[in-house]
Amino acid sequence: MACRSYLQFFVISQLLLLSSAEEERELNKTCLCSFPPCGNLSQFTFPFTNLKHPECGLMVVDNCNKPVPRIRLGKAGPFYNILNIAQDVSITVEDQVFQNHLNQRSCESFKNFSLPSSASLSFYVKSKLLSLFRCTDKLDNKFTSFNSTCNSSSFIYYNHPDDDLPSILPPNCSLIQLPVNKTRKSGDLFNMLTSVFSLQVEVHRVCWECRWRGGQCQNDSKGNFQCAETRECNDCHKKRGYCHIDDKGNFQCENERT
Repeated sequence: MACRSYLQFFVISQLLLLSSAEEERELNKTCLCSFPPCGNLSQFTFPFTNLKHPECGLMVVDNCNKPVPRIRLGKAGPFYNILNIAQDVSITVEDQVFQNHLNQRSCESFKNFSLPSSASLSFYVKSKLLSLFRCTDKLDNKFTSFNSTCNSSSFIYYNHPDDDLPSILPPNCSLIQLPVNKTRKSGDLFNMLTSVFSLQVEVHRVCWECRWRGGQCQNDSKGNFQCAETRECNDCHKKRGYCHIDDKGNFQCENERT
């Protein structure tokens, strides 16, 4: 019995060591300062990364052999065609599914889209939005400035993007906001909307600090932020040092006095 217990302990300990070594190799991978052009995109840097180095960023750009590459917003967010990455860490994307609904003049177009967020990053729409109201009942005459469409199980009302919205949400209505076309062909709701819009990407401070120390931004099982750091960085902390990555991507451990 003692031999069996020892054998089980030995096997488990070896598996843990192999797992730890594998994690260490993942963390010690050298991440490029910038990634090569992808499709119509020029070089890009963190928080973006490519499919060969998914551990080096928060958003993976792939399909580089296609005319238009795509991007995944976050580790498990939706995919969009990506048209541009600006220096202020904003991106221009296209929602192809939404565009298909617009082309078919489908009422599926009028669904509020939500952007993912995590403990490491979040997104904000920079493009102008059109506010619509999905209502279970027809609105009173006092809302004559709104037009309706999709008169089936619900009613959709909207007004011109430059008009003021009512200060109080109409009763039995929910708010929907969708990107509006710059041409603003107000005679047709489907032409007023666009599947191309700009997003501002915001990397949270804790993630920047983690990356500066040479770590990787991750989430635990509960979605809380955690910084996975290399053994070098942990050893640096034990010496009361401050670990970080310099401008050339090299690891540095500075003592507390420095």
